[in-house]
Amino acid sequence: MDDLKQTMSRYGMFKGYQLLGKQFQNNADKLAWFVTAWETRIGGVEDYWVSKGEFFTVGIHIFYDNTDGVLIQPTGPAKNIELGKKQAILEAIAEWES
Repeated sequence: MDDLKQTMSRYGMFKGYQLLGKQFQNNADKLAWFVTAWETRIGGVEDYWVSKGEFFTVGIHIFYDNTDGVLIQPTGPAKNIELGKKQAILEAIAEWES
């Protein structure tokens, strides 16, 4: 597994969703985002790994390998994402990267 370096952290409201994003860069300089999303009026937090417009579900492991580290591990393609949420996340990433 590549070592990842966090390159930026952003927060914002997009299309009725609160989004918290952290951008990571691997050893090959490829970028991806870890995004936490929740609908403002309802709640229900969901996390995604987003790379080149593709969405993946993630497993989050606290105190990974008996350390204070956190492991964020993509676990497979994310399915059945509400279209509005997906559009909000992609819009946020585009703005954050500009």
